[in-house]
Amino acid sequence: MKRLRSTKYLGFVRSHPCMICENNYGVHAHHLRKKKDNYPKAMGMKVSDEFTVPLCWSCHARLHQPNSSEDRFWDAEYTDDPYNYAEKLRKEFNE
Repeated sequence: MKRLRSTKYLGFVRSHPCMICENNYGVHAHHLRKKKDNYPKAMGMKVSDEFTVPLCWSCHARLHQPNSSEDRFWDAEYTDDPYNYAEKLRKEFNE
């Protein structure tokens, strides 16, 4: 499977508010690594840019806390599957 690499798309993702707290400042494009069937998980490589979601610096830092897992973060902070949000963004993007 070919991985998407697009600075234009990452800029589009960063133009959205944080999907957790809806903050508009300091938004990062986070590459999802949450486990899900039929979705590629990074194994020493960054996940394709198409699997990115907007997180503000604060939420992004909480996700990457030591001794934490991405799966637990999403289960605690977001009621839907973050891949659904990533897919919604891909559909909105016009390159």
